[in-house]
Amino acid sequence: MRFFANIFNRFPTEKQYVSWFVDAGFTDVHFQYISNTWNSESYALAISGTKEVGAPQPERATPLAPVGPLRKLLSLPLTLARFGLGMGAFALIGPLQILIAARGMRKLELAHQEEVRKAHDAHRRSSTQEL
Repeated sequence: MRFFANIFNRFPTEKQYVSWFVDAGFTDVHFQYISNTWNSESYALAISGTKEVGAPQPERATPLAPVGPLRKLLSLPLTLARFGLGMGAFALIGPLQILIAARGMRKLELAHQEEVRKAHDAHRRSSTQEL
């Protein structure tokens, strides 16, 4: 799955993210992996930093030169091929992600049911001891 994700998206490393923040003039840069309750794997990175008032701004990249109509026309087949490949990858990855999420939700539900059962048993034991 990661292979297809890397084809269509770019996933910078933590070091790259931190260096971008530092290069932009941020200090005290922190990052933390985050996820959701039904997925034990980290799937996102939250990053923050502090920028002092009056800190110098990094130089902005120069705008790209305009692309001519012929070049746009020549890039159309490649764009359509990438789009088709992306849709095909999603047709495979989408159902897999749904199955993985459903399995994770089931594990979470079973764990919750076990906690409720243990609490109920503990309450029943304590109430019979009081009698």
